[in-house]
This record gives sequence, structure tokens and C-alpha cells, in this order.
Amino acid sequence: MALAAAFILWRLCVPAAAQEANSPGAAVGGVLDALHLRQEPPSAADFVVRSRPAPDTLDYQPMKPAEKPQKKKTPAELDALGAELETAGRQNRLAGGRVAKPDPAPRPASHHTAGAKPPQGQAN
Repeated sequence: MALAAAFILWRLCVPAAAQEANSPGAAVGGVLDALHLRQEPPSAADFVVRSRPAPDTLDYQPMKPAEKPQKKKTPAELDALGAELETAGRQNRLAGGRVAKPDPAPRPASHHTAGAKPPQGQAN
């Protein structure tokens, strides 16, 4: 009921130009203005105004990151990097070949031989 009353007040109080605004927020703002629920912000105190720098002297830094140059590698540079990686891989494989490999872990002994029946109470 209150929503319907607010809509009727809005249609009666808000001019047609304000109702035809492109943004849905404009319609909400029109309703708030018509019902006197929105106020202009209070002006700043004198000491605040005096302490702020003049708007034309503000020197803001851009918020976007600096552009980094994109340097693409030439095919020759890519081949050199690939050869360097292959050399490092070969050296690592040679170094790994000199390390003694541990003995494989012993297999657990089976409780029964193949083809024999397991003792009662034990599963396969």
C-alpha cells in the first residue's frame, strides 16, 4: 500500500522530463526529492575550506600502471634459449645418473601360496 502511494506521489510531483531520464537512478532520485527524503550535503566549515588547496593546483598521479615495453624475442634468441635449456637438462640428467639409486622396497611376504586355501577367518 505504501509503495503504491509513493508511486502515485512520484507521478504527480515529479515533472515528466525527470521521469523520462535514461537512468533508473534518476527515477529513484525523483521519488526521494518529491518526498523530501534527500538533502543537499552541508557546506564545508570555513577552516576546512581554508585548509584545502585550490582545485586548479591539485596534481594527481594517474592510477593506471606504467606501460611496459613489450619486446618480442627473435627466432635466433628463442633458438639460443632452447639450446641453453637443452644443455642444462643434459647436465642434470648426467648428474642424476651418478647418484646411486636406492634398492627397491621389499615386497611383503604372502601369507599363503598360490592355489592353496587361505586359513579360515582371513580374506583373499
